[in-house]
This record gives sequence, structure tokens and C-alpha cells, in this order.
Amino acid sequence: MRFIRGVLIVIVVGAVALAAGWYLRDRQAREERAEVSAAGGAPAWKPLTRAGAVRARNAIERLGTRDAPERVSITPADLAAFVFSEISRQFPASTKGTEAAVMGDRILLRGTISPRDLGGSAVRGPLAGVLGDQEPIELGGTLHMVQPSLAEFRVESLAVHDVTVPPSAVPRLLDRLIGKTRPDGVSREGIPLPVPPYVADIRTTPSGVTLYRTGQ
Repeated sequence: MRFIRGVLIVIVVGAVALAAGWYLRDRQAREERAEVSAAGGAPAWKPLTRAGAVRARNAIERLGTRDAPERVSITPADLAAFVFSEISRQFPASTKGTEAAVMGDRILLRGTISPRDLGGSAVRGPLAGVLGDQEPIELGGTLHMVQPSLAEFRVESLAVHDVTVPPSAVPRLLDRLIGKTRPDGVSREGIPLPVPPYVADIRTTPSGVTLYRTGQ
């Protein structure tokens, strides 16, 4: 009996130590995330507005004027609004509450969408019981010129209901969002973005976005 009691004590102590270890690791992880957010590491989300899209479009159109500058600069929020105003035509009508942020050279877009537009039960699988009528979706990617008059928003990360989609599954999910047909040169991870023919390049930084005109 003493032996059995000793074994039970060892098991209980071990379980307590294990639980304490998990608790401390979880608390440390939360504190580290809080520190990153406080230090400005977290993205600064801003609502996408029609006014921002108009400002970006007006700035881009300056590159096509007779006395066009070599480049124009646009705030990340305005460019994101312009990008979404163009690519949103390819998104399901259930997409709502869109916001944008910029981290480095990446543009982040988020909103909510109906799981039905992601393939319904075929995509939801074991999450079917916890998904509602509208679920959060977040895309992160970069802008790339494909050819004259055409750029792409290349999706590098995608999450639904706070669950990160594996990179290999991103193209299939995009196919459900915008369809399988894409212009020549647009990647499987890309969302086509029409641009004026006088735009030669797009470069994104945390402080702003610069568009260059052709011939430079």
C-alpha cells in the first residue's frame, strides 16, 4: 500500500508540475504577444473607405497626364482601399466589414464572409458545428506587376475563423472565392488587379506606396 501511495503521489506531483509548466509557457506567450503589440508590431487596421480609393485613383491617374511626375506616393490605407475596390468585384457578395493594414511590404485585408462561399461543408469539415453565417477571413500578400495594364495581389497567407490555411490549399480556396479563370501571367495564388497602362511598377513600404510611370 505504501508503494501504491508513493506512486500516486509521484503521479500527482508530476501532473501538477506539467500543468504549471503549460500555464507558465502560455502566460509567457501572452506577455510576449502583448509586448509586440505595444511596441507597434501588431498591424494598425483601418476601415477601407470609398474616399481613400478615390484619392488613390486620382494619384495614379496623375501618372497619365502630359506633365506626369516620375512617381506618385500613396498612403497604404488609400492604396489598400483602391486595391480592394478593384478586386472586390471578384469576391462573393457576402464579403463585409473590410479593413486593411500594412506590415513591411505586405498588404493585409480582413473582413467577414459566408462559409458557403468557401465551399460549404466541403471546406468546413470538422468546424461545421462552430462556424456561423458570417466568419472572419484575413488575407495577406504583396503587389506585383504582371504585364502592362495588369498587376496581381499575390496571396501569401490566408486565415478563416482564425485558422491558418496551409499554403498548398490557398490556390484551391482562391478558386472558390474568385473562380479558376485568371489572365495569362497571374499566379495560382494571385488575384488579378487591372492598372492603367502607364503604371510600370509598384513598391510598398510601411510609410507609403510608390507607383512609377512607364519609361523610367
